[in-house]
Amino acid sequence: MDQNEEIGGIWAHNFYDVALQAPFYDYTLVDFGFEEGVERFPRLPALQNFLKNYVKFFGFGEIIKLGHKVDKIEQNPDFTWTVEVTSQGKTQKNYMIS
Repeated sequence: MDQNEEIGGIWAHNFYDVALQAPFYDYTLVDFGFEEGVERFPRLPALQNFLKNYVKFFGFGEIIKLGHKVDKIEQNPDFTWTVEVTSQGKTQKNYMIS
């Protein structure tokens, strides 16, 4: 879940010129890397593109809930989780995750 309306977390809404403070290869995932030709210290557009491509490649777009702010998480006695979220001004309780 992400309270933003687009993929990217803090990278979705930041200053254009912001960049990683370490080389991109320190952020490269074992199963997915940055595009060819990316700067050594990628700036915001390259970071957003990387995250969006990752989500698309692995099909996570169907399970990520955008525009949902997580307000509270509690573990239940049966070891499931209750997550309370706010979306479009409405609070949803008892969203169960097992």
